Amino acid sequence: MPRLEAAPCPTDFHIHAQTETRYELRMRYNASQNQVARWAKESGATLIVRDRKTPQPPPPGFRETAEQTPVISTLAVRLSKSEATVARWFREVGVLSEVQKRKLGERAPRKSRAKPVHLLLPKPTSFGSAPAALIPPRDDTPIGEAADFLRRKGWVVFRARTLRATANNDDWIVGRLTLPVGEMVALAEKGGFQRREMM
Repeated sequence: MPRLEAAPCPTDFHIHAQTETRYELRMRYNASQNQVARWAKESGATLIVRDRKTPQPPPPGFRETAEQTPVISTLAVRLSKSEATVARWFREVGVLSEVQKRKLGERAPRKSRAKPVHLLLPKPTSFGSAPAALIPPRDDTPIGEAADFLRRKGWVVFRARTLRATANNDDWIVGRLTLPVGEMVALAEKGGFQRREMM
């Protein structure tokens, strides 16, 4: 009976032997363990012995491959890897598979549970607890109108420099808060104040 000739070593064997284990090479070339060992000897390649506890990282260029072919099962066959390994690589490179994209598209958008913002403003019967000396004269500028609006809502509002000479000229005392003029106006707008062009 004539002896069967041994399969020749694949021309790209030494390339894949640099990154793949003996088992992965067997799966790639549909070869036996003895064939892989013989090819390694013929090509001068050193077979990888990988610690089972250390997962194999994605091969170079996997992200681009996954973006072009986002199908785990297809890439598992092409790369001679298990689907679990390829799925892990998808997660590691931050690419969604076709199945994941479909699941995300099928999810109904959640209804917003955001509640309307209501200002919890005090309702004193007078100008609060501010000393009479702090009650400012009428101010018809847009900033003054914002301050007056808050006062009508029950806030104690006056310029910080009225109380502290070292305070920033643009700071305002609003209740127990010290706010820049922009935040003071924004607080009034949340309560319904309509701002005219700042002067």
